[in-house]
Amino acid sequence: MATPVTLSGRGVILVGQTSVEVELCLPDCARRTEFLVQGVHVGPEIVIGGTSIDVVNLPRWGVSVPVYELHPSAALQVALTALGQGAEHISATIPAGQSIGPISGAATLPVHITLLGGTPATHRFEFNVHVTGVCGTPFVCPPIATAAKPRAARGKKGARKKAARKA
Repeated sequence: MATPVTLSGRGVILVGQTSVEVELCLPDCARRTEFLVQGVHVGPEIVIGGTSIDVVNLPRWGVSVPVYELHPSAALQVALTALGQGAEHISATIPAGQSIGPISGAATLPVHITLLGGTPATHRFEFNVHVTGVCGTPFVCPPIATAAKPRAARGKKGARKKAARKA
C-alpha cells in the first residue's frame, strides 16, 4: 500500500477580499499513478501574525479541493468541500482517495478558501491548509456499453395479424 502524504500551506484573505487560492506542491508519483486526495483539514491561524485577535470576527467560510470523477473521454469536477461557521477548523475525507484529474500533470494543487455570503473580509484572516493523499491509480468509470435495442415482444394483437397473414 502507498504511503500517505500531507501537503501543507497557508492562505491569507486580506481586508476587502472574499477568497484566496492556496497552491500546494504535489509529490512526484510513479508512472501511471497520480496523487489521490483523501482529505482536507483547514483551520484559522492564531499564532503567526497576531491573527488570534481577529479570528473571532471570522464569518461563515468554506474550502474546496478540486477532485474529479474520471470517464474515458471526460473528467467531471466533484470538489471535496467543507464549510465552517466562524472561528473553527473544518475537514472532510474521502477514504479511498479521489483523482485530481486534469490538473494531475501540474506541479501544484489549487485549494480555494472563500468567505460565504459574498461579503468582503473586514479583518485579515490566515488559514493553515493540510491536504492528505496517496500516489495511486485513479478509478475511471467504464464506458457505457451500447447494446442493440431489444425487439418488442408481440402481444395478442401481433399474433392475430401473423395468423391472418398465413391464412
